[in-house]
Amino acid sequence: MDTTHFDTVRFPPPEWATSAINRASRDGSLAYTGYRGHPAVLESVAARLDDVFGLQFDPSEELMLTPGTQAGLFGALASLIGQGDDVLLVDPDYLFSERILRFLGARVTHIPLTAGASPHPDLNRLEDAFKRVRPKLFVFSHPNNPTGSVYSPDIMAAIAELAVRYDAMVLVDELYARLVYEGTPYVHLATLPGMMDRTITLVGPSKTESLSGYRLGVVGAPAAVIKGIEDIQSITSLRAPAYAQHVLMPWLRDDHEWLVDRLKEFHKLRAMTVHAFEKLPWLTLHIQMRRATHGPMSAR
Repeated sequence: MDTTHFDTVRFPPPEWATSAINRASRDGSLAYTGYRGHPAVLESVAARLDDVFGLQFDPSEELMLTPGTQAGLFGALASLIGQGDDVLLVDPDYLFSERILRFLGARVTHIPLTAGASPHPDLNRLEDAFKRVRPKLFVFSHPNNPTGSVYSPDIMAAIAELAVRYDAMVLVDELYARLVYEGTPYVHLATLPGMMDRTITLVGPSKTESLSGYRLGVVGAPAAVIKGIEDIQSITSLRAPAYAQHVLMPWLRDDHEWLVDRLKEFHKLRAMTVHAFEKLPWLTLHIQMRRATHGPMSAR
């Protein structure tokens, strides 16, 4: 059941996005960029990721623009994972993560979510897998896709502690990080002790701002990982669409009030969905209760 009728139909892109791409498309000098992206856009994105999320990336070494976060996901996995490599993957999670891993020949160990109103990775199973498998990478989305679960600060701290203890790299897809109701604590994995040098973070505007058709994704990662993704991208898509990249200049800067209104609309859809599900006698419904206020949550 899709109550949003896809994001770009029920929720079209904001005016500032269409204005930004229109301005850029009138300047032929912006038609091409380096594989990682336009330097000015990278600098702007780095500053906003720090201001809004507390994520600090060197725009020249640790940041890359990709044709959607899907390309960022593929580039990161393809640059790190080969035939027979062990990878831990939360279950359920974004369906293409496992599809890409299987394509690359990885051996996937699933880490199940716990049951109940606040599902999160089973930490006992996670530690057991770290001990037994010694994986090359641990992959998960946060908020979780498809459940929408936001993991508590304690859970995120425990994941970080295990990753550091077992010297593991982690890829976290944070595409939905801004679609969190006020009053819900949200922790970015890379901000936790010991995690900046071992975390690959995927973010982008495709879901929150309905910019799926613009094909824009952002990868923040250690410099060596970014170099590997750049190699993959240079022989596949070359770069994120050059004109569209400039939509990221106002992103995370000019859209605070716009996001407040978007979250109000999402809250109404959530209430409508809960009301419909409550009528089904064969369905057990777990509801995470949140404050009735609306608005984007600060990562700090």
